[in-house]
Amino acid sequence: MSIFSDIFGGGNSGTTTQSVPAWLQPFMEKAASTATSAYDAGELSKVAGENQNLTSGFDLGQTMKDTTGKNLGTLEEQQARILKMAQGGGREDLQAALDLNLGKTSAGIGNQYGAAGTLGSARHALAEDTAKGAIIADNEKQIMANKAAAEAALSGNVANEGSLISGTANTLTGLGSQERAVDQSQLDSTWQGVQRMSSAVYGNPAKQTAMGGK
Repeated sequence: MSIFSDIFGGGNSGTTTQSVPAWLQPFMEKAASTATSAYDAGELSKVAGENQNLTSGFDLGQTMKDTTGKNLGTLEEQQARILKMAQGGGREDLQAALDLNLGKTSAGIGNQYGAAGTLGSARHALAEDTAKGAIIADNEKQIMANKAAAEAALSGNVANEGSLISGTANTLTGLGSQERAVDQSQLDSTWQGVQRMSSAVYGNPAKQTAMGGK
């Protein structure tokens, strides 16, 4: 007979025997009973919560956000100063020193040509212009050097800002994932208990085998 005739009638499906040895059945029944009792008592639904280290890490997350905010503010202020230097090279700051050096040079050359009796001569004017030109050229070189140094510092500032943001974001994401895992395990405690009981009770069910039949 086919399986359909066995189910719906019209044939004898024969006898049924257990494939699990008789000596093992009491142990399986005891395991099932123990698992059921443990489940009813809530013992199979226990999950670990936060520990001291996790709690400290989670609490430090807010401190990290606050510190990052302060550090970003410092970097932004630094960036503004560096940007100003990159654009102007500190020309305004160097102007007073430039004027002082030009004045000293002009006075020194005037004294020299005055002592020689040629003050105001063409040679005097040429010497003064040459000396002042050299001072102005050195000043411009300093300005260009300041701009180049500021450009390099600006790149480092931007990189530090990006690293600070990404590093903090990654750390907070890691903390959030761990905290979420703890919360999720507690929310799933009942389902965990069901799974554990099912595993204990039905993990190795007694198999039945039909013997004989027509």
